[in-house]
Amino acid sequence: MTANQRTLITNVSQTGLGLAFCQMVVEAHGGTISVTDNHPKGAIFTRELDSI
Repeated sequence: MTANQRTLITNVSQTGLGLAFCQMVVEAHGGTISVTDNHPKGAIFTRELDSI
């Protein structure tokens, strides 16, 4: 991974757009995303999709 790629990933992750994008894609396919608190380690995100 190049320095430019790391910078891009860092900048994108700070906008909060990654989760919004994932939610949009999952919901477009009839699925759901949920979050569970995992204090003090952060959060656990779970996605559910019907099998194809």
